[in-house]
Amino acid sequence: MTLTFGVAPEDQEVPCCGSAVYSGGDRCDCWVVELAGPQQPLQEGPVSVRRKACEDCAYRTDSVENTRGEEPNPGGGLIFCHWDAPMVVRAIHPPSGHVIEYAPGEVYDPVQHGDRYWKIDGRPQDYCAVSGAINAVRRTHPR
Repeated sequence: MTLTFGVAPEDQEVPCCGSAVYSGGDRCDCWVVELAGPQQPLQEGPVSVRRKACEDCAYRTDSVENTRGEEPNPGGGLIFCHWDAPMVVRAIHPPSGHVIEYAPGEVYDPVQHGDRYWKIDGRPQDYCAVSGAINAVRRTHPR
């Protein structure tokens, strides 16, 4: 059986939550993530564009996303960089007891409020340098 975070497990005989009922199992709100470290209180502030791509940027040809055949930004526009985002160690589905273990850097789960994301240290998440360059956005991040 293949488990997917956010999707009801295939072996659930009875839907586990309202989302699973109304989506036919394509969505599930029961999953709980365990992060690599504690999420710090959120801080307000400007969202910057990173100066350069990080070592494991989704746009790189050797990225995890590219090796899985995923398009890094199918919608175009700006995307948030995963750098310093809360890293998921495992996802747990309490009703079934299923657990998905993740390799370091495989899955991130930043806090989202509205159209903004936050780093694990509580600062606003930066925009990706590559998506910023593609969209000709002025870079303001000091890194």
